[in-house]
Amino acid sequence: IGKQRKPDPRGRPGYLRLDTVHQGDGLEGKGVYHINAVDEVTQGQIAGATPRISEAYLEPLLKAMMQQFPFRIRGFHPDNGSGSSTAPSPNCSTSFSSSRPKAAPGSRAITA
Repeated sequence: IGKQRKPDPRGRPGYLRLDTVHQGDGLEGKGVYHINAVDEVTQGQIAGATPRISEAYLEPLLKAMMQQFPFRIRGFHPDNGSGSSTAPSPNCSTSFSSSRPKAAPGSRAITA
């Protein structure tokens, strides 16, 4: 069960907020999911997109997004939207948490 807390960066960059937005479905089929990672301190952001919300799609996308930040990723927390969480890159030490008062079904705590 995930802890319901917002990270406390104490002025240090490297704590990311992950937001997901579904583009919506169109005539061509299912729409993509836009993932936005925003650093809590610098407000720097990296955006990506994926056709599905699953570990197989999210893990490589999140790894690629995290590698683009110019600092060590210390932790991140999801928006508890329709997305699910996935394990972080082995190159970063993270603690998954949620800043919303109610956990989404299937949310979990991940520490590395």
